[in-house]
Amino acid sequence: MAELVFLAASLLVLLILGYVFWGGVGSKRRDIGRGFAVAAFGLAAYVGHMLYDKLT
Repeated sequence: MAELVFLAASLLVLLILGYVFWGGVGSKRRDIGRGFAVAAFGLAAYVGHMLYDKLT
């Protein structure tokens, strides 16, 4: 049960982090922010898949 809560919280944090980074770190460093956002969304997809595997 604790692992499900941890995975759900991790998924939420990674999605929020990806959204924040997608907005850009700054006007000059927008590409860096987008790169971190893609990485965060990729990790969120992986965590979501792990959560799905635990639930099924």
